[in-house]
Amino acid sequence: MKKIILSLITITLFSAVNAQNTSMLDTMSRENIKLLTRSLVVDIHTLENQIKSIDSCHYNHEKYLFSEALNNDTICSIKSPWDFMDFNFLSAEGDRDRQTVTVTLLLTNTGLHQKLYLDYYRCEAIDAIGNSYLNEKIKVSSGNHTGTAYTNTPIRIELIFKGVMPGTEKFNLIPLHMSSTDASSRGASQKELVEIRNVKIDW
Repeated sequence: MKKIILSLITITLFSAVNAQNTSMLDTMSRENIKLLTRSLVVDIHTLENQIKSIDSCHYNHEKYLFSEALNNDTICSIKSPWDFMDFNFLSAEGDRDRQTVTVTLLLTNTGLHQKLYLDYYRCEAIDAIGNSYLNEKIKVSSGNHTGTAYTNTPIRIELIFKGVMPGTEKFNLIPLHMSSTDASSRGASQKELVEIRNVKIDW
């Protein structure tokens, strides 16, 4: 931008100086040329300041977004070992009276029908200061810790954790050990780890 403006000024000044030797601009005085030059210099300084202002705003905006992304650790993220299973976080609702938290996920299987098994004994939630909470119950659709995920049919998974005090704001990590195998197969599949992070609790 600056190079273009400087080029325009150079061309204008060069044309103005040469115009003194032509019949078309014989009436233009040196004072007029000086005034024109000063006006152009003022304009270039104004434009430079505007450019700097725009660049500064753009930089500050990017810096703000970057800082916000670094500090925003309340966005739930789910890491799945299966590319054909889409996990989505729905809610984490706390019950003050029962001191429980129910984490609800929505699972959509885009592959073949899958038999699911969630390891009840290894399901826990860990908060920001290292406290660990055992699960009270696991629900896969209408069943308990087992169920079937049909092709392109979303199902709900509920993880209920007990002994959670209302002052607990979020779970940093819920390591969910589960296995998935084709519904038509009789063989067992190896357990995989689904990582659920930054689960903000709504009391």
